[in-house]
Amino acid sequence: KAAKDLGADIVIGVSLESINPKIEPQNVIEVLSRSLSIAQRTAEPVWRAHADAVVEPAVNGYGWDEFERADEIIASGEKAMREALPQVMRLLEPRRAGRAVAR
Repeated sequence: KAAKDLGADIVIGVSLESINPKIEPQNVIEVLSRSLSIAQRTAEPVWRAHADAVVEPAVNGYGWDEFERADEIIASGEKAMREALPQVMRLLEPRRAGRAVAR
């Protein structure tokens, strides 16, 4: 909602499922990370209701600190965006037509 309040015509949300219930937190940082993930999951229905499209990369098998796997994580995001692209293009279609007429 905040993005639209600031004037955004289209809002694209990104959902990063980050809780892997098979992995137990091993230290305080991981417990804090899990807590933040739970809070984000709780807020997700609210922001989803205001998003025109939601991109959902498959990243739940990665840890927050697995920087050595960045190429895989980025590839997952690219794949998810490519899958969402037709929906995003449909959202842009009326706006593109409106801009073309206004010129």
